Amino acid sequence: MKGKQTAGDRNSDISIFFCGDVMTGRDIDQVLSHPSNPIIHEPYLRNAQAYVRLVERANSPLPEAVDFSYPWDEIREEFDRHPVDLRIVNLETSVTSSDDYWRGKESTTA
Repeated sequence: MKGKQTAGDRNSDISIFFCGDVMTGRDIDQVLSHPSNPIIHEPYLRNAQAYVRLVERANSPLPEAVDFSYPWDEIREEFDRHPVDLRIVNLETSVTSSDDYWRGKESTTA
C-alpha cells in the first residue's frame, strides 16, 4: 500500500539541507529563559541589554524568557514545507556559558 511519502521513505536516497552563515542577533541570549552575563567586549557597546533596547526601538518589544526555539520560529514554517532527512546550519554565533573572551581581538562585526 502506497501512502504519502516522507523524506525518510525514499529508498537509499537522503535529502540534506545546508545553510551557511546564520547569525542570531547579539541580544538573543538576553531574552532567553537563562540569559548570560550581559557584559560584552566591543568598542560600540559594553552591555548586550543595549542591543535589546536598540531592536525594540526599531521594531517592537521583544518577549521575555523565551524558549530556545524562539530564534527559529519565523523559519520553522519554511522548514516544515520542505521536509529533509538532515539540516546542517553554520551558526555564526558562539553557544557557551563561559564569560571568557578573546582579549585583544578586534571586532569584525562593527
